Amino acid sequence: MAANWHYAKGGEKHGPVSASQLKELATNGKLSPDDLVWREDMTEWRKASTVKGLFPDQPTAAIEKPPQPKAISQCSAGTSVSLWERPVILVLLVTCCFPVGLFLLWRSPRISQRQKMLWTGAFCGLAVMGFVISSVQRQATEKDLTRAQALWDEGKKTEAVALYQSVIKDRNSFISDDLKPIVYGRVIDHLAEQGSQSEVRGLMDRLDLRLSPVTPLVETESAKQLLAEIRRQKEAEKQEREAEEQRKKEQQALAAAARSPVTLDKSGRADFLDNTASYKGKAIRTECEWIGGGLRSRSTGRMTVLELDVWHTSGLFHVNVRVPEELDIPNIQSGDDLVVTFLCEQGLLNSGNTALKVERRE
Repeated sequence: MAANWHYAKGGEKHGPVSASQLKELATNGKLSPDDLVWREDMTEWRKASTVKGLFPDQPTAAIEKPPQPKAISQCSAGTSVSLWERPVILVLLVTCCFPVGLFLLWRSPRISQRQKMLWTGAFCGLAVMGFVISSVQRQATEKDLTRAQALWDEGKKTEAVALYQSVIKDRNSFISDDLKPIVYGRVIDHLAEQGSQSEVRGLMDRLDLRLSPVTPLVETESAKQLLAEIRRQKEAEKQEREAEEQRKKEQQALAAAARSPVTLDKSGRADFLDNTASYKGKAIRTECEWIGGGLRSRSTGRMTVLELDVWHTSGLFHVNVRVPEELDIPNIQSGDDLVVTFLCEQGLLNSGNTALKVERRE
């Protein structure tokens, strides 16, 4: 038989070896039944005990015989490579969650002892290096803040603020939370006196990104007014974003409703009059007449609300429909017969109706 057997023992892989060499290893006790073996025609590694005739106490049979599907299914669960045993996953786990990754690393039977030691040493070294760098940065930050405090107390506020700004720029994460309000407050006081609104806004944006936002302790009236103005601007921007999101949601709702309008004939219009609330949230398509009433934009002269007469089996009723500015409508005149599709959002005749399409009736 071709020398195509491989075996794994103690976390290390060996081979290729011939069938007779593999059997000799098993006979001499150098290969145990629980060790893993693999051959090129196998789909995955399996226990050596599953290979017939390999060990002396088993029935003799040609070990070259390909494994039966039943045997493969019996051992596949125990020998398949788990997701957490893959090198890439282990590296990510050790990097992102050191204790868990290290534990799984040492549990993996497919990684040699030497590799485990190397990995553990490397990551422990990185952890120690990170701790040392963090300690050095923290000490440097404390030293600079102490020096800046001394300059501030001496009345050298410009120099103190310059040092504060340097620390904020380079080592902001190492400033303790109890000092941040004072540090940022003094910088903002100085910048406000200079009229540097953009820089103050940048500092406030940095603080707002924190999970626990910091409120700067400012002393000057100009800084207080500037922060109040920035907060008003931020609130206005927030409201504008929310309004824009609401407009998008409304447009999406209108678009969805327009795809499947309910077309009303005369009897359907009578039902709409009697049971308007049941049409809430639906798009209605109906023939009607514009009687010239409604609202018109003062700036553009464009109709913004149409007052429509809707005829049914025994008479007519009025419906008011809002016309969005982005909707194209024909140049209509009083008395024109129209076909209007509108969203009956609130289930009412005179409010909450938004036009989706306005056409002349042919």
